[in-house]
Amino acid sequence: MKKISRYLFSISLFLIMLLSLSCSNLANKMMEAYNQGQYVEASEIAVEGIKDPGLRPEIEAFIVSNGEQLLVSMLLKGEYLSKDNPNKETVIIYYDSLIQVLEEMLILNFDITGIRKTIKEAEDRQLEAIASFVKKQYELGLKTFKNKLYRASFTHFKNVNKYYSNYKKTAEYLRQAFKYSERYVSIAPFYKKADFVSRVISDTLTKILSGADSSGTLKADVKIEGVNVPDKFTKTLYNKFSSKKSLYLHFSINDPEDNIDHTQYYIDGELDIRVEDNRSNPDRSRVTDVLEYSLPAQNGYVWRDHYFEYDLFTIRYKFKVYIKAGLYLTANDQKIYDILAEGVSESVSEYRGMPYNLPISSNNIQKGARYAHNANQALDMQNIRYPNTYLAKATNPIPVSRASIVKDAIEKAADDVVRDVLLIIDKDMDPYLIKKIRDI
Repeated sequence: MKKISRYLFSISLFLIMLLSLSCSNLANKMMEAYNQGQYVEASEIAVEGIKDPGLRPEIEAFIVSNGEQLLVSMLLKGEYLSKDNPNKETVIIYYDSLIQVLEEMLILNFDITGIRKTIKEAEDRQLEAIASFVKKQYELGLKTFKNKLYRASFTHFKNVNKYYSNYKKTAEYLRQAFKYSERYVSIAPFYKKADFVSRVISDTLTKILSGADSSGTLKADVKIEGVNVPDKFTKTLYNKFSSKKSLYLHFSINDPEDNIDHTQYYIDGELDIRVEDNRSNPDRSRVTDVLEYSLPAQNGYVWRDHYFEYDLFTIRYKFKVYIKAGLYLTANDQKIYDILAEGVSESVSEYRGMPYNLPISSNNIQKGARYAHNANQALDMQNIRYPNTYLAKATNPIPVSRASIVKDAIEKAADDVVRDVLLIIDKDMDPYLIKKIRDI
């Protein structure tokens, strides 16, 4: 029982020391912030600390000594910020934090003369800062709008709207700026041109049945390892555009017969495929390595080194997809950018064959053989130690998800296309779609 009491006493003492240390750290942080001129931060710590009975005496002592000077210093810092950062939102944010912490001090009955007066002064100065910021942002918005930098204009008018929703013609400029910043891009389903024989057969049948000439129009779906490559690429491209787009870009997949008059751009193109697969005839190489084998000796066994050989088989599966497309203006079908990209993914796996040229057993030595050509002629397996370089290799082909290799190549090609296209259309100003906008 005494042991338990001592144990509980030790825990209580530890917790008291820990609490005391925590209070001391908070008080130190408050003084450090005050001495470094971070008056709002020091006040926030004081508000937090005065709620703690253990820390309250230190906070009250600090307030008695520095409270009135703290109010003066916070207002002075606001003045300096206004001079150093005219028309900047940082001044508004500073006064917002200042007013908030002063209101908390008022609620907690901080013994400082002039809190209400300081709040009123801070609110007046904040209103001046807001008026200055809004005026400047509106001027910048007009300037960038007239220079057809619509995205920049939208940002400036949005800043105005944040504080004055009905300031002059902000709402109309905001709507127009966003409207002319938006870009709608249609993606036509990618395809692979059919091979020459298929095109000839199709063109001939079309001519016989309808009399029309469809030369070169046959498109083919291609499934590799169960993956419809053109369809998978089109959807992957769309998903990547959608995940990386800015606020102003909108993408869609549209069939050729769909109406895309609402778009400014469209992407149209084809792909080609190359597959290298040597599963039916793996690369074969001969490897020489060193094993150890034992021989009877006077005091047991002696181990000797011996060179042996084995075949190493390498299976390679490489998938390549090549993209040839164009970025077009919807209004006049003018190609403004050639899109060339490729994606390559490869899998290489190795496995070993059975060993040969092994140490020969005494029976076969008597028959005149120099090496064991198979395991039956070799020493017992327990008398042979193979190197780890040999044992670690697989003995059968390693299963590989070739569909994942196809998809990986498609992902890489889509990444290239997205990067190149966004460099053209995801910017302000857009050199291809500058329009005259009526004066508001």
